[in-house]
Amino acid sequence: MKRRRWLALSLIGFSSGCLRLTESQPPQSTPESRATFEVQVANEEGTLQTVITGSDVATASNPHNKKWRSHYTVNVELAESGAEKLVTTLEEVDAFNNRQEHPIFVYFDGQNVHSFQLSRELAIQMRSGEFQHNRTIAISLEDRHVARDLSDSLQS
Repeated sequence: MKRRRWLALSLIGFSSGCLRLTESQPPQSTPESRATFEVQVANEEGTLQTVITGSDVATASNPHNKKWRSHYTVNVELAESGAEKLVTTLEEVDAFNNRQEHPIFVYFDGQNVHSFQLSRELAIQMRSGEFQHNRTIAISLEDRHVARDLSDSLQS
């Protein structure tokens, strides 16, 4: 059974929009496995599809935060094949031209821990091939313990 979610998007400028997302079940970890890590993107129909898993990660940083910010950042460096999968999928769903229509979601241990819209700068880097030289995405988390668990899981 598919779950449906509505995500209201505030667009820069004078307009706003609404995007309907559908997904099957969110990723679940099993007692036998480590916590799951997945990056999902909304396709043309609004269905979330998994693009990246923990096996596509080369390494991750320890969580860090700036004193004036209330969130923790984990920098995740993708393996070359993971970066290629991400770029190819974003090209296929036309996310470079319609960034607001294809939000990206990060799941960890079955929970949506971060979501973002592809920035113009990152889209340019991916199109030009520059992203293949610096395959890092920054994941911002409010909970320090979740940030630590995510980092530990991806470092092992």
